[in-house]
Amino acid sequence: MMRTCRAPAIVVLSLLASAATASAECTWVLWLKVSRSSSGGSAGPIIRVGYSAESSYPTHPDCRAAAPRMTKFYYDMNAKNSAISDLKYKPGQTHLIYIDGLGSPAPEIVSYALECWPDAVDPRGPKGK
Repeated sequence: MMRTCRAPAIVVLSLLASAATASAECTWVLWLKVSRSSSGGSAGPIIRVGYSAESSYPTHPDCRAAAPRMTKFYYDMNAKNSAISDLKYKPGQTHLIYIDGLGSPAPEIVSYALECWPDAVDPRGPKGK
């Protein structure tokens, strides 16, 4: 009778150990999430969100360390654009918010956020068949 009780416990412990190992071994992907919102006139606010994979890293800390560097890259790239206003950056941050389309009839509020996700997770959601 004792052997029967030990077997399920051993199976459960083995499954937990293999899940922890798989989680530690996964690759981490740095995703850029860009959100754009505009007034949309009488239709109300229009919000569009898109993701793009920027790069992958062997560990979660490596991915998190890269996020502020990529944020600085996007800041430098957008700081040269005269149609952008209210762009601010502080070292170490992983997001940017600014107004795009300065002087146009429909300026947009743009948000850049850099996020780390395990390679098995796609933040864009499930793919259609």
